[in-house]
Amino acid sequence: MNLPSLLYPALSEPTVEPRDPPTYFYDLQLDRILHEMLSGHEQYGLEPLFYAPLTDVDAIYYRQAIMKDVENVSVHELFCHLSDNFSTVQRHLEQATNSSYPLEHDRLILDAAHVYSTTLRHAVEQLHVLSPASSGLIQLRTALAQYLSFNDFITLEQDAASLLASIDALDFRIIIGSGSINVREGGHESDLAGAVERTFQRFRPTTYPEHSSKPPSYVSLNHIEAKAVENIARLYPQPFFRLKCFADRHHSFFPTSARRLTRELHFYLACTDFTRRLSSAGLPTCFPTVSASHTPIEVKEGYDSALACQAMHEPFAIVRNDWFLSGEERMFVVSGPNQGGKTTFARTFGQVNVLASLGCRVAGVEARTFLFDAIYTHFEREELPGSSRGKLEDDLIRIHDILEKATSSSIIILNELFASTTAKDAALLGTRILSKILDLDAIGVCVTFIDDLSTLSNKTVSLVSLVDPTHSNTRTFRLVRKPADGLAYALALAKTYELTYDLLSARLAGRSTS
Repeated sequence: MNLPSLLYPALSEPTVEPRDPPTYFYDLQLDRILHEMLSGHEQYGLEPLFYAPLTDVDAIYYRQAIMKDVENVSVHELFCHLSDNFSTVQRHLEQATNSSYPLEHDRLILDAAHVYSTTLRHAVEQLHVLSPASSGLIQLRTALAQYLSFNDFITLEQDAASLLASIDALDFRIIIGSGSINVREGGHESDLAGAVERTFQRFRPTTYPEHSSKPPSYVSLNHIEAKAVENIARLYPQPFFRLKCFADRHHSFFPTSARRLTRELHFYLACTDFTRRLSSAGLPTCFPTVSASHTPIEVKEGYDSALACQAMHEPFAIVRNDWFLSGEERMFVVSGPNQGGKTTFARTFGQVNVLASLGCRVAGVEARTFLFDAIYTHFEREELPGSSRGKLEDDLIRIHDILEKATSSSIIILNELFASTTAKDAALLGTRILSKILDLDAIGVCVTFIDDLSTLSNKTVSLVSLVDPTHSNTRTFRLVRKPADGLAYALALAKTYELTYDLLSARLAGRSTS
């Protein structure tokens, strides 16, 4: 069976999955987002899928379309059903390989084949009923329907159903005595288990717990149970001979593409489950418009998804901001008071673009993002003990590496550049670095305490984090497009600590008269 990939369009070959996260991952706190997003899906090794952004617009929209289908409750349930059952098939086959008892090995293969065939039949029926709009799920439906018509599958399906019926029809009694277990032909006794179930049917719950992606554990036969099964096989040799022949013939029925599909299903389940939790917390998400053009870039009511993950467990208000670049604008230069949301904005800008490049929803009610070739970040790092390089030297080397690799299609995010040196040197170095980035025509964010950088070029846009005008020491975490002016915040600080000219004069006058 050759199933289409749900992560990559037919004409786009998947890249080799990276083993380690990109260097920007921790600066943008994408590791925290990924930890929350993959909660309940850990066993499927999905992390590398988030380490490799797509570089083709059509591939991004291919994923977006599937994601929109999966947000339909019925399609989501179908994905859960498929993934659970395929996981059961894989588990049975692994347990069959590890089993010490031949009859258990054969029965596990039979059960796996039955689950597999009935699951595929159900999936094709549901995909026809649900009529998904995405090309990915339409291709999947077509491929599955074609596979169900193959002779190999029909034989597998019919053999499994027939053999299960034969085994289920076996009638036997297990007689347990003092230190012995005997098996005898049954006498067509009443089905006591069925009678008990029918009696207590009314007490069954009408609602069930939410879907869990973790399949139930299977307990292998112990030596006593295995001996009892061997005795049943001696009593009824024909069905068990057929069981052995079935296992020998069909032991490799589960194709690699089905194993791959299981993992891809969980990529979409993890993403949609995460956005549902954001929605339940009152936080909007949207599918962005992604373009290879530098502008326009726009996000309405964007927010830091890493902070949102924290807020899911420790509720607090999440501040949302709007931002945009248009025309020749390329670089946000962000200034304002410390702890005012500047670094949060830098992270948010990067998060939105990365998640958009993966085909995921992003934080906000509306978004237009840039199709980048790479993201480069420079966030402050602690000086390593024993390092021969000072902090300024380390900053310069890291920036040099970025400028060597970056192109006009890159995103560059600089946070508190050259904060370890004097204001004069920081202004000189910052001007040179930012000028080179603007010459590259790259998109980005520069968080700085140097106001002059915001007017360096018509490609720069000044964003300022605000304080509460009535309480000058209170941050609002709101950012607006306005000229950088550190004096306003300096005056606010001076008022807070009673260091303005008038307040100092009044205090000094009071001391001189006392």
